[in-house]
Amino acid sequence: MTFKDLTIYQKAKKDVIGKFGNPSYSQPEIDHWSWTDKSLVIFQRELDCIQISYSGGEMLKLNRQEGDGLLQ
Repeated sequence: MTFKDLTIYQKAKKDVIGKFGNPSYSQPEIDHWSWTDKSLVIFQRELDCIQISYSGGEMLKLNRQEGDGLLQ
């Protein structure tokens, strides 16, 4: 999802933490979070928009196999 409203960034992070709890892994400089249930949320800030991505289940497993395997 891409949002032009930059205030969405902090609102979305607060909502995600409220619903799922604090991430088990986080890199604040790139806002790359994962939880022990193997779900992943990425918040990407640009100058004029916010992008939020979510992966879970089989799609996330495939992404990890094709990527660098950073998250275990």
